[in-house]
Amino acid sequence: MLDVVNIGVLLLAVPVFIFISCFIFVLNGAGRESLKRRVKRLTVLAIFWSVAYILFMEGRAGLVRIAAEFIDRPLYVIFRSGGTVYYFFISLAACLVLCQIYFQVSSRLRCALIGGAYLLCVLGSLGPSFLGYSAMSVYWAPTGFFAIALTAAWAGLNYSKIQAALGRYVLLSMCLGLVALLLEYCYLPFSGSIPGQNFSIPSYSRLSLPLLAFSAVVASTRYRGELNAALRFGANNSLALYCLHPFALGVGHKLVAYVQMDDAAKAVVAVLLVVFLSYAVALVLRGRILNPRLL
Repeated sequence: MLDVVNIGVLLLAVPVFIFISCFIFVLNGAGRESLKRRVKRLTVLAIFWSVAYILFMEGRAGLVRIAAEFIDRPLYVIFRSGGTVYYFFISLAACLVLCQIYFQVSSRLRCALIGGAYLLCVLGSLGPSFLGYSAMSVYWAPTGFFAIALTAAWAGLNYSKIQAALGRYVLLSMCLGLVALLLEYCYLPFSGSIPGQNFSIPSYSRLSLPLLAFSAVVASTRYRGELNAALRFGANNSLALYCLHPFALGVGHKLVAYVQMDDAAKAVVAVLLVVFLSYAVALVLRGRILNPRLL
C-alpha cells in the first residue's frame, strides 16, 4: 500500500507542477515572447543550480568530470542537468515549447500531437519490460512529461467547457488514473532496474500521471477563497524549496542520525528539518546574495 502511495501521490509532485505551468501558460494565451522569457529563465536556473550543486558536492573535480562527460554524451548531460535533480527545468522548457506548438496548430494537428504524446508515454511505460528499450523510460526523459503537458494545454484551451461540468471531468479522470495506477503497480518496474537511471526512481512515462494531475489541478480551480499565511509563504517559496533542498538533505540526515527514535520518526523529522533549512537559507540568500529570480 505504501508503494502505491509513493508512486501515485508523492511522485505526483513534479507532474502536477509541470501541468500547472503548462496550463497557466496556455490559459494566458501562450505566445512566443512569453515562451522566450520562460525558456530563458528555466535555462538559467538549470545551469546555475546544477553547477552550484556539483561544486557543493564534488568541488572543481565535479565540473571537470561533467565537462568530460558532456564532450562524450552532450544530450545525456543536458537532459540530466549533470546528474542533478534540476533536470526538471530542462523538461519543463521542452514541454512549454511543445505547448506553444500545440497552441498554434489546427485542431486536427492538436489531436495528432496529443495522440503522439500518449503513444510516447505508453512506449516509455512498456519499454523496459516488453520492448527492451528504455530511452523514454528514464525519469529524466522529457518525453515522459509530454502527455502531461499537452493534457494541460488541452485543459487550458477548453477551460470554460471543463468548468461547466467540473465534477464529471474530475471524477472520470481520477477513476481512470487510479485504474491505470494499479495496473502500473502490478506490471511495470519501479526500481533501478530501468537502465540508465543510476537512481531508483520510477519512470514518469506512466498513463496514470496526466490523468491524476488533471484531476488534482482542475479540482483546485473551484477554490475561490484567500490563501492563509502559511500557504502563501509556501507558494512564494516553492522554487526556493525545490532548488535548495538537495543541499540541505545531507545536513538534515546527519543531524537526525544523532537522535534516538525509530526509522519512521527519523524520516519525518528529516523532511521537516530539510524544509526548514531550505526556507531559512532562502530568506538569507534572496536579494542579499542571489538575484531573487534564482529563487
